[in-house]
Amino acid sequence: MSYIEDKRYVLGKADAGIRTLALDLRGFGDSHPPDQVPYFAYDRDLRAAIARLRADGARRVFLIGASYGGATVLTYGSRLDTNGVVSLSGELALHTGGLNADAGVKRLRVPLLLVGSRHDGYLPVEDALTLLHDARTKDKRTAFYSGAYHGWDIVEDAPYAARARALVLAWLRNP
Repeated sequence: MSYIEDKRYVLGKADAGIRTLALDLRGFGDSHPPDQVPYFAYDRDLRAAIARLRADGARRVFLIGASYGGATVLTYGSRLDTNGVVSLSGELALHTGGLNADAGVKRLRVPLLLVGSRHDGYLPVEDALTLLHDARTKDKRTAFYSGAYHGWDIVEDAPYAARARALVLAWLRNP
């Protein structure tokens, strides 16, 4: 596991007033998969990242994930000391990583924002609505944009990326 600190990451603006800590999940990016089990100890990785942020003085911590990362924060968000969860196209379930977002949101008690696109082949609108319906939190919201953009592309490359970033930023400030 490694951390990548970058104020621009996710929201696209260093002056947004939000500190971010990007987590490089095991086996993705620059993190190499461990040689031993448990390979999929993402809950431990997220817990360590949250502890670091809290130790650094963060009063509010939100989990944001896209695609596989979205499924990860949906799966484990209910078990962690977090103030809310944002998923950008996090799939309903990914058996390769032992991720079950639907089971996770059924225990979720913090605010939830699900962001997707209407023609995403990985997270169909029907699946996103299942997640929204099954989430136990009362404070939950979805936003669907046009096209088939998926994951980080929604806030980075899509024609509406600036609007999607503004939505996420506003939600983080007042979930």
